[in-house]
Amino acid sequence: MPKFTQIVYLSILIVITNLLSAQTKTLVEINNPVINLTYPNKLISIKALSGKNFDGDKLTMERPIVEIESEGLSFNLRSAEALFDKTKNILELNKDAKLLSDKEDNQIRIASEELVFDIKDMLLTSVKEVETNIDNIEIISFGIQFMQNKSGVNAQFNEGNVSIKIKEELSLGYAEKVKIIIDKKELILEGAAYLNHNDLIIESDLIHFNYADNEITKSLNAKIRNNS
Repeated sequence: MPKFTQIVYLSILIVITNLLSAQTKTLVEINNPVINLTYPNKLISIKALSGKNFDGDKLTMERPIVEIESEGLSFNLRSAEALFDKTKNILELNKDAKLLSDKEDNQIRIASEELVFDIKDMLLTSVKEVETNIDNIEIISFGIQFMQNKSGVNAQFNEGNVSIKIKEELSLGYAEKVKIIIDKKELILEGAAYLNHNDLIIESDLIHFNYADNEITKSLNAKIRNNS
């Protein structure tokens, strides 16, 4: 066989071998997968209807349910689909993704088409439209950062429209950034902040509102007018 023909033949064999190697990457289908993750201050349990494991690093799941016990609080995450990256400990929940909390004094519900949960840092994020209900507050926003740590549970929203219902009274607000410090029952509107409360319209750079006491505790550069 001529030398040139031998080189071409060898190159073809190498290409075929590489293609076969790529096609034979491990794909394992799993019924009712269960993943338990234990940390010093939290316990994470992930269950699903079915799963597919790619090369041991990533697991796609159908109808996952995530139960979280951390710092005395309980959360529940669920969606139609999810991707779990074992190396990064990140869970991407897609299609009808929700977070629920069953604690009586801090009812929390977060819903979006996509939620990303960083298990190590206990950080839930999204860049999609998000609907959030915390106690008597509803927030529609583009994006969220929801975190739980030793200082408590905090949430931050981008371009948030806020509805606050206390008894029969409804207050409406908006800000470029909306923050909630749940343990303090404090709502913070920052950047082009607006609040329609107690027949007054407040426009300000910054508004602090205590929703347990139903009162504004702080404002910066505020303009106030009657709602008439």
